[in-house]
Amino acid sequence: MYIAKIVLNKKKFKGTLDFCVIKNIQQDLKEHGFDYQVKDVFKSLSDISNINMNTVESIILH
Repeated sequence: MYIAKIVLNKKKFKGTLDFCVIKNIQQDLKEHGFDYQVKDVFKSLSDISNINMNTVESIILH
């Protein structure tokens, strides 16, 4: 289990990032047409110049 922290508009958000959450993010992305493996979820976040906003949205919602 990992405690994830995100800062948006100078506000801190903290939550648990475990395999269940990652799996839910993967399923959510699949419903939106992105057939990602778990490693692809993290890859889509790592390139800030080409970030997938659907992934960011899904992480925030879960």
